[in-house]
Amino acid sequence: MRYLSKLPLLVLLCTPLLILGGCWSSEELHDRAFARVMLLDKADNGIELTLGFPLPNRMSSGKAGGGDAGGASAKPFTFVTKTGKDIGDAYRQIQSDVPRRITFGQLRNVLIGKKLAQEGVQPIADFAAREPSIHVNANLFVTEGKVKDFADIPVVFERFPTDILTAYAETKIIVPVTIKDLLMSVYIGGDLVLPRLVFSRKGAEFEENGNKWMGTDGSVILRQGKMAGVLSTPETRAALWI
Repeated sequence: MRYLSKLPLLVLLCTPLLILGGCWSSEELHDRAFARVMLLDKADNGIELTLGFPLPNRMSSGKAGGGDAGGASAKPFTFVTKTGKDIGDAYRQIQSDVPRRITFGQLRNVLIGKKLAQEGVQPIADFAAREPSIHVNANLFVTEGKVKDFADIPVVFERFPTDILTAYAETKIIVPVTIKDLLMSVYIGGDLVLPRLVFSRKGAEFEENGNKWMGTDGSVILRQGKMAGVLSTPETRAALWI
């Protein structure tokens, strides 16, 4: 009886040990490709999907441009693009070309091209709802022109282009909108305001691709999942105050 009385205490002491195991997955980190940004646009025969990945083999703590493997001027990131009948089809095509298993565990930003936004964001909501590894707090943006222009912007203040978008959201420069907001708007109902990005404006003239400078320029209105209008920068500031 004396040992039975101490059994609950022993169970309580041993329970924390069960969560102190090693890796939570059998897949090694160097076997994965972490997609940090997703670019989506309308194509002639479906949807064009572009994923942006950091490249560990080009990273070096002592060089801003990359490691010895890629040269001093090599960028520590890359983009892979495929076109499919839907987002899932394009994603499977990218996975078939990438030698590592793609994971969305570090996906923080999703950019939507103007043409796709005008046609409707329902395919994006469907893919996000079916893919459990996508964070619902990933930021959403709409681009004025082609979404792939994002891959050519000069990276001046951050190391990776997607970090610029994350900073926009964290510093409240734009109206922060996430995938969770999109899912609620599409499946529950209601309009949505998404921040708008523009390219090819004056910026870092002395940087490589300086004429591809990216900036914010108001926002767009989604009504019933489709782009229905544009808010100017002053109107967007009013939305931020609200």
